[in-house]
Amino acid sequence: MPNQIDTITDLTGSETMAAKALNNTLDPYVPSPEKPWNARRVAHLYRRLGFGATIEQIQQGLQMSPSALVDQLLDTAAALPPPTPPVWANWISGDYGGDKVLYDQHREDMRFMWYSDMLDESVRARMALFWHNHFVTELLVYGCNSYMWSYYSLLHEYAFGNFREFTVQMGKNPAMLVYLNGNLNEAGEPNENYARELMELFTMGESNGYTQLDVVEMSRALTGWQASFNECTPAFFDPAKFDNTPKTIFGKTDNFDFDSAHYLIFSERPQQVSHFVTGKIYRHFVYQHEDPDIIQGLAATFRDNDWELLPVFKQLFKSEHFFEERFMNAKIKARSTPCCRFIKWAA
Repeated sequence: MPNQIDTITDLTGSETMAAKALNNTLDPYVPSPEKPWNARRVAHLYRRLGFGATIEQIQQGLQMSPSALVDQLLDTAAALPPPTPPVWANWISGDYGGDKVLYDQHREDMRFMWYSDMLDESVRARMALFWHNHFVTELLVYGCNSYMWSYYSLLHEYAFGNFREFTVQMGKNPAMLVYLNGNLNEAGEPNENYARELMELFTMGESNGYTQLDVVEMSRALTGWQASFNECTPAFFDPAKFDNTPKTIFGKTDNFDFDSAHYLIFSERPQQVSHFVTGKIYRHFVYQHEDPDIIQGLAATFRDNDWELLPVFKQLFKSEHFFEERFMNAKIKARSTPCCRFIKWAA
């Protein structure tokens, strides 16, 4: 595939002024006779940000300004405590004593917990489901109930948090280590699977800012983290399996390790990361076809806030653009995504 390093550049001078003019629709939505704050727009917000609204919620929303309602929904969701772990959250295979009925029951419990959260938490549960479709794993592959729980908990903990740290922690999660073969990535025998998906699917987009050499060198930096899915023991770092030698990624040479290699993506390819991630957010919550001017503004907000997600969500959901008539009943194109792999295999 062709190399597209640095295809996205910063705007300067008159281009910056033009971009600002085009981005006016990211300004907060102010109701007007032509664009009233009505039940349809309140319902639209709840439908995209959560799983719909009751009549009472719509009536309450009408008594608030659009920006105040968005703040209330997002701040409340972001302030929720981490999910309460079940008693089996840290069980290893031996704790089940070969009791398959109990093993399956815990999976069933997890499935109902996910559905209950969708009803009770709505906004955070919707966001966790979105990130499940981004940082994909599959229970059928990694198998362990405890890994399923740690993955589920992480999705909720970082749903509105710092995306850079979210990405680092997801790479160390045992479900991800098994699913994308991170646990097979060792010094002298690097496995490129996770390194490639980290750049292609999780941060920058396909062939956008990296080369095959970057994939190889990144995989060497990510060595050492292990997860034994046969025993379902917690993930751990094994120094003996870490490639403790210099690597060259994006033209920079250092003895990069797991964390520093992840951070390098954000420091060396901020344009690619910010546009790719905000574009995915836009396609999921607004419309299937990106508006490049809106993405430009959201990407700048993402970078300016040191990869914090909440400011991006607030800017988008408060915007004039989000509440435009053309998006009120627009259907989001169905995609072939593994959105239900966690839920289906939790049964």
